[in-house]
Amino acid sequence: MPESPPSIGRLAVAGAAWSVVQSWGGRLVTFLLFVLLARFLEPAVFGVASVAVIVLGLITLTAEFGFGDAIVQRRDLEAADMDLPFFVSLAISAALAAACVIGSGEIERLLGVPGLAPVLQVMVWAGPATIIARYQEFAYRRALGFRALAFRVLIANLLAGSTAVVFAFSGAGVWSLVAQAYVSAAVGIVWLWSRPVWKPAFAPRRESFVALARFGLPLTALRLADFASVRFYEVVLIGRHGIAAYGIYAVAGRLYETLLNLLQGALSEVSLTILSRFSDDRERLAEAYLRTLILAGFLTAPVFVVVAALVPEITAVLFGGKWVGVDAVARPLLLLGAFQALYHFNASFVAARGRTSAVMVASLTKSIVIPIAVLAVPSTDLVTLVQVFVLAQLTEAPVSFTVTLRELRLSPMRLFASLAPAALACAAGYGAVMWARPTLTEALGAPLPTGLALGVVFALAFTAVAATVGFRQILVILDFVRARLRPA
Repeated sequence: MPESPPSIGRLAVAGAAWSVVQSWGGRLVTFLLFVLLARFLEPAVFGVASVAVIVLGLITLTAEFGFGDAIVQRRDLEAADMDLPFFVSLAISAALAAACVIGSGEIERLLGVPGLAPVLQVMVWAGPATIIARYQEFAYRRALGFRALAFRVLIANLLAGSTAVVFAFSGAGVWSLVAQAYVSAAVGIVWLWSRPVWKPAFAPRRESFVALARFGLPLTALRLADFASVRFYEVVLIGRHGIAAYGIYAVAGRLYETLLNLLQGALSEVSLTILSRFSDDRERLAEAYLRTLILAGFLTAPVFVVVAALVPEITAVLFGGKWVGVDAVARPLLLLGAFQALYHFNASFVAARGRTSAVMVASLTKSIVIPIAVLAVPSTDLVTLVQVFVLAQLTEAPVSFTVTLRELRLSPMRLFASLAPAALACAAGYGAVMWARPTLTEALGAPLPTGLALGVVFALAFTAVAATVGFRQILVILDFVRARLRPA
């Protein structure tokens, strides 16, 4: 008898597994190499490079125009439908890169970052190269080719990070990070296009282009609004506290972003692909959403919370004395990540229903509040400014949950019942670490043994409370895992 096709659940697990390999393998390698770079480079150098990366990110974000999610989401897509979006994105990225080269001196002056112009003039051309790799990646994602993507990210990050470390060790300074961007883009192109899932043939289909653009435009608008609000805050940070302080923020932000990508990014790349396949079944989506909340609450959020609790010991071990102050900046960002873990998937569930305009409402709320809060609330030091930024980010949460609950027709009480036990367990673990730190620091002294002991304290407190008030949610997690691992 012919084998039956795999279920959506098994496709999701297989895709998520390879996406986790991609996310964890590639980004762990990147982070470890980043730690080495931090040992060689000064905060001001990281500040200049981080600003250049921001500009590069704006180029790729704008040029992509939301076509990536549109390509993955559309069920009746044909290969020729990708042609026109690809060439349009490539042309936009090249035009934006050229504009940045021409205006690099003015950008340096406006941002107040000495030495930025020559770095920009070189780095921005990685934008078109990234777009070339991205479109093949979209085709792989649509075909659930996460295994190939996993190895590509791992190899690209390993080679790019190693190149940066070698350059930094030889005294190349900021150019080591420029080399990293180019090597990463080059490996992506060679790896994906050597075995293409899709080949462009310039057979433009205007109707499908309009449909894809209609889906992608709201996503691009909200991402640009989010980008603008966050980068406005960073410009204010540089203006108030200088490029070296921004370098410290960039290192703290890398710790937060690494966890965000490791714990959420992998499943996010799979989620829209899988959810779009049963997006017409609202009840099924709602049940999947509640299970996702429970999984995030007990498996993802606690990691952010424990790292936030142990961040003084972690940063002392990883970065040493050169990066004093990173822990105080990283802690509010990591606690923000714990909250984001609980509403991170809302956009995917709503977008799977084709309601990208509803997703836009939640993101725009945050984008409007951030610049207002940063300007209105006085901050005399870097940590206070970061705390204001984090609180402004959290204004997205109630709007995001309201939009999602309405779209999936779920009650707030079901949401509360899913999240409350994990929240109590996380709070208990965090409080236990704060209570035990003075005693254990005095007894153990060195950051590494102190951090390990405090980690045990967190685990014991979290487990005790979770087992007491979250027994039903734990059973849901166990049933989910058993169902996905059961032989077909």
